[in-house]
Amino acid sequence: MEIDRGVITGNTMKTNIDNVYAIGDIRAQVMLAHVAMYEGIVAAHNIAGEKTEMDYSAVPSIIFSSPEVASTGLKEKDLNPEKLL
Repeated sequence: MEIDRGVITGNTMKTNIDNVYAIGDIRAQVMLAHVAMYEGIVAAHNIAGEKTEMDYSAVPSIIFSSPEVASTGLKEKDLNPEKLL
């Protein structure tokens, strides 16, 4: 099994070992309960033979300060201004 800070998977949650999937904190990527739950759903679909991929584009991030700051969706650095016109 490949490990780099956590178990490495593709967007289907499958590891480099046949029939082994990993979700949640063991992946050491986005360690949020609602993300792990959706990763589990994606893994279950793939285990059942339905090709499904994880989409992290709408994962919120928040800074618990006063006032709180939050964001979700695409970041400015990910946008291509030429495609917006």
